[in-house]
Amino acid sequence: MADKQALKQSLRHASQAIAITRHNLVTVCSLCVKSILDRACFQVVEESSLDLQNLLNIIETIFFFQFKGSIDNKRNPYTVLRSCTSKGTLNLFQTIESLDKLNHFIGRFRGAIRLALMNKCLYQLLDTLLAKRSILELHYFEDSVFRCPDAVALVSQLAGLDALDLSFDLRCPKLLEELCYPRTCPINYAAHMHLLVLDEAKLDDQIELATDASSPEAEALTEAAASAESETPLSDCAHCDWRARYLRIEAQLKRTAEQKSYLEELNKRLIEEREAATTARQTANTEHANEIKQYENIVLELQVQLTLLQEQYNRQLAASASSGAAATRVSVNDDAYEIEAQEFDEDTVAYRAPSPDCQSELASEAFGYTGKYKNLFRWIIV
Repeated sequence: MADKQALKQSLRHASQAIAITRHNLVTVCSLCVKSILDRACFQVVEESSLDLQNLLNIIETIFFFQFKGSIDNKRNPYTVLRSCTSKGTLNLFQTIESLDKLNHFIGRFRGAIRLALMNKCLYQLLDTLLAKRSILELHYFEDSVFRCPDAVALVSQLAGLDALDLSFDLRCPKLLEELCYPRTCPINYAAHMHLLVLDEAKLDDQIELATDASSPEAEALTEAAASAESETPLSDCAHCDWRARYLRIEAQLKRTAEQKSYLEELNKRLIEEREAATTARQTANTEHANEIKQYENIVLELQVQLTLLQEQYNRQLAASASSGAAATRVSVNDDAYEIEAQEFDEDTVAYRAPSPDCQSELASEAFGYTGKYKNLFRWIIV
């Protein structure tokens, strides 16, 4: 009986230790993600960033935490991650497997995590893994991070890393040496121990009191802080905690006031620039309308001048047609007769006599303007 109780107690302690470790992993991962995102608002997150390296170690520890059975080249966290392949992540694993120096599963796993961060698909991989419950039950115990209720919230927090532009040179010899390191790197918990978890309702009340500087509560808070500073030694942890919160709230309010004044000034400048742009646009539209009117007047004047020139040209053409006389040459050929009419007027007609070989009857008809040539000469004279 004593052995059974000792065994139950040891199992209970082991279960509690596993639960505490799992909770610590989830908490420190959330804090690390928050720290990276806050830092990314002011500067570029580089590959050598301590927070980023710590996050990679945390993710690696989460994958190896409570893994069933022995870990080898056929059954390891990389194969679990490889089973979550989709159309968007297939190229990722092909790139990792094409690197000759990453021939061990732990190196491929670390390279896949870094490449997923670069390609902004880490959330997609982990979300697909959580959806495959059969794979999780096959490879992980029930106390693992991926099978606990906090896994969905943790993966959702990791989705914020997709907004960052990260870069890893997987062909760098130094990085390849780190990726192929056979042991899991330790997690730095001390970097996040300074973060205090405050009650949200209490913090909101303090901010509301400190916002109104003229309220009696704010004055009492200030007097209490001054008296506590002069009377209470710094070794009092409660006082230090209260004063640290007060100073932090005061600093936040000052920073908020400065940002407000800056935004008001910026808004004023934007309004002035918008008004200046509107005035310039109206002036440009007026000038454009005036130019259009000028061009229309010029076109009308050109049309009038063109009409006058056309009328003048028509008159000159009619005058030249009525005053000039054209030279006409008419040749009439009928067998042996040829009659040529040269330049003539109303009274005279010049012609050439027929040849002596012509018949007398036809010649007399031609000279007497009779016969078939009479109408021809009449038409020429008219």
